[in-house]
Amino acid sequence: MKKTKLLQKATEALIQEEYAITEKIVDYFRECFSKEIVPQKAGLLEKMAISREQWSEIVKKFPRVGNRADHLIEKVWVEKLLSPNASGATFYLKNTFRDLYQDKSSQDITLRTPKPLLEGVEPIKLPPEKKR
Repeated sequence: MKKTKLLQKATEALIQEEYAITEKIVDYFRECFSKEIVPQKAGLLEKMAISREQWSEIVKKFPRVGNRADHLIEKVWVEKLLSPNASGATFYLKNTFRDLYQDKSSQDITLRTPKPLLEGVEPIKLPPEKKR
């Protein structure tokens, strides 16, 4: 009976902590949208007065809440890519969501035999030289 009450109290405390975090996140997004500010992870962390390390711990502890916030921020920035001048959004996505948005470069290292420069070109036929 004692263990059940302790478990119930611990569960209630976790639920209250998750609710408090969710409220802070929702407040941040409401403020952004009302002021027409593009949400950013840095802005969210500032509003919550936490570090990136603390945010990582929140995401581990409450993955649904943390991931939804990350997804909403990413969604807004991806939508900004549709604008004519999307270089800033591209830069933000590459730096904030590094594992998802990367420049991909590939090099073809296949050894190819070069074709002769004049391959397929018909030689020009010159008229015979006149003797002097």
